[in-house]
Amino acid sequence: MTNYHKEEYSLITFTKELLDRILQSIDIPIVLFDQNARIIYVNERFYRYVKTTPESLLNQKIDINSSRLKEELFFFSLNVKIIHPETKQELEIPLNISPFEYNNQILYLGTIHDGYYDSLTGLPNVPIFEFNVEKAIASAKRRNKILAILFIDVDNFKFINDTYGHLIGDKIIQMVSKILESTLRIDDFITRKGGDEFIILLNDLARKEDINYVLDKIIEHFEKPIEIENQKIPLTLSIGISIFPDDGDTVKDLIQKADYVMYKSKKNNRNSYTFYSQEIENDLKFKHKIEKKLLQDYKNNFKDFEIVFQPIFGNLQQNKFSIEALEVLLRWKLEANNYIDTNLILDIAKNKAIIFDIEKYVLLKVAEFYKNNLYLKVPMHLNISSRMFYDISFIPYLTNLIEEYNLSPKMFVLEIQESTINKNLASSAEILQHLKELKFSICIDEFASGTTNLSLLYRIKPDYLKINFNVKEDELKVLLEIIDSLYFVFKTKIIANKIEDQNIFKKLMDSKRISYFQGFHFSKVLNTKEIITYLDKGWLYEF
Repeated sequence: MTNYHKEEYSLITFTKELLDRILQSIDIPIVLFDQNARIIYVNERFYRYVKTTPESLLNQKIDINSSRLKEELFFFSLNVKIIHPETKQELEIPLNISPFEYNNQILYLGTIHDGYYDSLTGLPNVPIFEFNVEKAIASAKRRNKILAILFIDVDNFKFINDTYGHLIGDKIIQMVSKILESTLRIDDFITRKGGDEFIILLNDLARKEDINYVLDKIIEHFEKPIEIENQKIPLTLSIGISIFPDDGDTVKDLIQKADYVMYKSKKNNRNSYTFYSQEIENDLKFKHKIEKKLLQDYKNNFKDFEIVFQPIFGNLQQNKFSIEALEVLLRWKLEANNYIDTNLILDIAKNKAIIFDIEKYVLLKVAEFYKNNLYLKVPMHLNISSRMFYDISFIPYLTNLIEEYNLSPKMFVLEIQESTINKNLASSAEILQHLKELKFSICIDEFASGTTNLSLLYRIKPDYLKINFNVKEDELKVLLEIIDSLYFVFKTKIIANKIEDQNIFKKLMDSKRISYFQGFHFSKVLNTKEIITYLDKGWLYEF
């Protein structure tokens, strides 16, 4: 072989190797086949998509109309079928097909439709996943097998994304995707629902115990921080599980129930899983009943809603507290003498996108209450949801309302949860500053329950910080130390909320930093008649 031919051969070899490396690095499933519809090349993402090895796919014939191959010389899209080399199941695959000429023959480059897979992780999208679950359910019915749906959410992902940046956030999602894929068997299936959520199908199970084995493997992977770009990042998951046939026999039903218990799992503990159960089934039925009634009342102008109040005590004099403010709460009558918890109402209202209308109703009722009792000068604490806080019409609605009823903004203390503020720090600072300029008082609710942005706190200088003291005694010391530090820096008034224990209250009295107290230890929730009676009497709390 001449030197010229050696160089030419070396260049050809290098070019093929380079082409292979390029195609393997692309996170899109790619398959190359000839005019006889025989596979001559696949990249890693394609055989991972099919869940087999590249060797087992080579030379396999794709089920495609060969006459169409000869006719189509331009880009076209087509659903093709291949037989899985191990399971022998027929797989339907959506392909974008690009014909090209090489060595006097036509070859075809196929890529999975853009709309059929997730661009970040390369996982099949939700419609493909649901299609596979439908087939799995039909097979399980015939063969008397069970299957499970796992709905998975990465805990605190928004905080991680904000802390480390979106590039790291994307890499975390990609890593989670690969870890989850690595725990699955060939018959299982996974999709990314969007954001930081994944759904897994555990297919063809003989017994329920097999589910726990997979779950324990998943949890084990996240017991230690994951390392990305020399940073160790703690990462945990919350998982909800539903089982066919026990919990449902449709794709929609199984996914919805797994999604529902995932949130139960998130409330219970990080890096944990929760199975759907009969008890949860009863809770869900009750919630559906409430949803139906809530929507009816919404259409009827909230006829079964009423505002109620819980006193906030302060102004300590000779072992006596007086009522210094009222927190406005919402009560809703489901049926005779059966009132529903405010938090449950608001949770459902958020999901049904009517929370803004409910909060406007509350503001209106508070304005009417003041107008009907002009002699009352006690400030009202109003809870402002995330939905209302960030709505562009919130501040105009509020200012128009107090002008219409000739009220002073100083009579309103707007309570915004710390988690709401953390959703968008830049927008939060702007909105809070505007409210302060309009002379509304600001209270940050559920303070110290999440991640506190002290620079924002310094900028907006809230009038109050409300801290939940429904805690164990060993946690109390830490909270009191936090309060001492906050008072030293910000001189902000502290409201100790959810005081239900006499011992906690006595220890709080030793702190000179707490200005106000609230909770069932001091007063139950009172309706409008009760609160007027108590205020007229100048009700004091004595200890």
